[in-house]
Amino acid sequence: MAKGAAQPVYISLPGTRQRTEESMKGLILKEFIYVYHLYLKVILIMFGFYLFLAIAASGERMDNYTIASALTALFAVLPLATFSLDKASHWDRYALSCPLDRRMLVLSKYIFSFLSILMGTVFALVYMAIISLVQGMPSAQELSEIGRFIFYFSLAALLFSSCMLPCIYRFGPDKARLFTFLLIGLPFVIGIAVKKLHIALPSGEQMETLAVFAPFLVLLAIYLSYRLSLHIFYQQEID
Repeated sequence: MAKGAAQPVYISLPGTRQRTEESMKGLILKEFIYVYHLYLKVILIMFGFYLFLAIAASGERMDNYTIASALTALFAVLPLATFSLDKASHWDRYALSCPLDRRMLVLSKYIFSFLSILMGTVFALVYMAIISLVQGMPSAQELSEIGRFIFYFSLAALLFSSCMLPCIYRFGPDKARLFTFLLIGLPFVIGIAVKKLHIALPSGEQMETLAVFAPFLVLLAIYLSYRLSLHIFYQQEID
């Protein structure tokens, strides 16, 4: 589709909704097949390796939070790999020759990204549960801290994905890797700047208020990200 061209209008016919749902399921399944064949063994090996190190080290529970967050982050960057495979196989051109539209292609990527982060969250919870049991039955307060940490880090992963996906659609998976590194390093840069410039941190009450609104802000970011990616993809010519 040439740049600036009007977006196509799709007419709803009998059975269209069912076919759309089946097509969406197929698109998402395609993403998971990529991951299953190419990255499942790597993920399981990394999970087992981290688990072995944590049990062998018998460190404090707080030391394991970094590993749990790394597991979630690993799943958050999986969509970048699927974009690279799509580009190498000219998937978009083939898909658009089928009864699929660009909205479905973009939406399937977003759904897969968020399901991938959900899987990373489950892996992180399983990891923390095993470590906690090995190191002794955790208290209710410790369980609450673990749950809150993983929940808010998962929100951060969703926000990261929402920032990354429009970059991939705009610049392609290869150039977007640079933006991925920038997004990952941005919190560290902000932390250093706050420390060097002696910027006052939010109070505990302000942080609690922000925590309450954080899920809604992330949902807003996801929606805006999806609309932006869809707009970018509609303007592109598929080669």
